[in-house]
Amino acid sequence: MLDFFAVITKGGIVLWYFQDAAQQLKTSIDAINALIRNVVLQERGGVGIYECGNLAIKKQLDNEFDLLFVAGYQKILQLSYVDKFLSDIQREFRDQYNEELRQGLYYQ
Repeated sequence: MLDFFAVITKGGIVLWYFQDAAQQLKTSIDAINALIRNVVLQERGGVGIYECGNLAIKKQLDNEFDLLFVAGYQKILQLSYVDKFLSDIQREFRDQYNEELRQGLYYQ
């Protein structure tokens, strides 16, 4: 089960966020910030799963719009569906918000 899911820009603007009720918001935010700081900003694209505390974080990067699709879950779990989930969400998000993304309308 996913603890959180987010769509963020490479610059750190959160465009969409979902969190499981049992997960603490501070833990999720700290994990996302650590991912941005230690993987995205240092351009470590080859990292498959980033671990932060008890969380494992998988990401899907959209280079055209500089978006990052992030899913976090307990690292003791082996979730085989996360890669497909991220790919499907990326495709749907791009299809639904294509015009807004092209124009850079992140704040509306």
